Amino acid sequence: MSPTEMQQQMREALALFQCGDAAAAEAALKPVLSAAPRDPNVRHLAGLIRRAQGDADAALVDFDAALAAAPSAARVHVNRAALLAELGRHEETLAGLDAAARLGVDDIALWRARGVALSHLERHVDAIAAFDRVLALDPNAADARANRARALLAEGCYEEAIADYDALLCLDPGDAGLWDNRGVALFKLDRLDEAETSLARALQLRPDHASTLSNAGLALFGLGRPDEAIAAFDRAIALNEGADSRALATLHYNRGMAQLARGAFDAGWQGLEQRWVAGMVNSPRVDKGEPEWRGEPVEGVLRVWPEQGVGDQILFARLAPLARERTGRVVLECDARLAPLFMRSFPEIEVVAEYAQPAAAQCALGSLGAVMGVEREDLAGGAAFLRADPRDAGEIRTRYAALAAGRPIVGIAWASISPGRGEWKTASLSHWGPLLKQDCFFVSLQYGDTDADIAAAREAFGADIHRDAAIDQFEDLDAFAAQIVALDRVVSVSNTTVHMAGALGVDCIVMPPPARGRLWYWSIQGDTTPWYASVRVMRRSLREDWTDQVARAAAVAARRGASQ
Repeated sequence: MSPTEMQQQMREALALFQCGDAAAAEAALKPVLSAAPRDPNVRHLAGLIRRAQGDADAALVDFDAALAAAPSAARVHVNRAALLAELGRHEETLAGLDAAARLGVDDIALWRARGVALSHLERHVDAIAAFDRVLALDPNAADARANRARALLAEGCYEEAIADYDALLCLDPGDAGLWDNRGVALFKLDRLDEAETSLARALQLRPDHASTLSNAGLALFGLGRPDEAIAAFDRAIALNEGADSRALATLHYNRGMAQLARGAFDAGWQGLEQRWVAGMVNSPRVDKGEPEWRGEPVEGVLRVWPEQGVGDQILFARLAPLARERTGRVVLECDARLAPLFMRSFPEIEVVAEYAQPAAAQCALGSLGAVMGVEREDLAGGAAFLRADPRDAGEIRTRYAALAAGRPIVGIAWASISPGRGEWKTASLSHWGPLLKQDCFFVSLQYGDTDADIAAAREAFGADIHRDAAIDQFEDLDAFAAQIVALDRVVSVSNTTVHMAGALGVDCIVMPPPARGRLWYWSIQGDTTPWYASVRVMRRSLREDWTDQVARAAAVAARRGASQ
């Protein structure tokens, strides 16, 4: 085949390919490919044709051959990268695009593809930079703005994501996906009224979309509208039957949280049982091959094992004696720091950090409610069930009374390190003025390094908060329990301190956040919880801040102090 004939045949094959007739283009190129199998232009065109025909493997062979003959062929790098992206090989896609960029390619297609590959690799900061470059080259590139908004959302840049979604909705107000993602960003900022409005608009445009219904359910639950939240989760579950098991489990779990918060224990427990599949448990599941307990009498040992943090272990430990009533011997595993306190409090139960022997049956501590069908009346009115060391408590009380000189002794805790929730449950001491200005002897119950916080509170409010160096509230939980019993009352954000105070029967005011970070056992309405009779729940609206909440807690604490 002469060079002239080859050029003519190449032009014909290219024209057919550009017209969308890949089969004819392949036939036209075949003699050229036979005559010049190492020509980079021929192999490049062959790769494009085979990619269009859906033969990815053959196309990749052609692109590789083209690059072997001409490593600096930038456009081959770009097209090969596009094929790799279609195959989900995003690391290789990125490498190909970077090679093209080094060869001088600086167009919208390259930066758009680079941003998409980086997003798939969850390198969201780099993806945002790539989409920024696309928008610098073309400010009207709506697809790049949408991709940047998703990357901003994934990176936690919620305000910037909302700005992008607002700009996109000006162009296309009928795009349900944009309203949905905008609602998610607003939810992440705890702007729940706006989030619910945005998600409601998405559902008007796309009523039967499971993910949007799930997002709406979370927003409605955060707004204290559990019945509507449950209805949204129910619709999403109906649409998701047979779908990804984790997604379905998450829906059941979220519905269960709403049910528990409104006091529907039976339905709520069943949702809570989905926590493992939904990935909602921070601690690993302990599987020793022992049969799962179903509530029946057991010949031998029932091993009840811990999950989650110390606060949850205290909360659910109330149910261990109920399990003991159903079967013979119960061994309660717990965080080693809780063992001395639990041993004293549950003399009929063997308490260990870890039970090394095989058990006849096992049950996760948080599953006792579901297994035994626990209802509100089984909680004994929230009566105290833990017992601090009376001698230690007495000694601490004597020390504090001497320092207090007749003033009420009030313990306070203001922070949480709970994964994913701590930031919403933490109230800086800068908000605590309404309480700290009262004539009380304040004792810090806050674990961790608190010296700077305490010094700042002293500067702002003139309050001396006593930090007892003899007690480590994180490591020595038995001493922590004695410290709490030595107090007149506790005022705290939602953390382990409240569980400890409630389980010990100490007068306590808890200040949960209004939406995100609010846990189901503080319920949604009212000022009590069935789990702890001594705990008063002090709520605030979404439009209030921590200072408002602390002020109401301070007023209640003052009235209780006056009545003593």
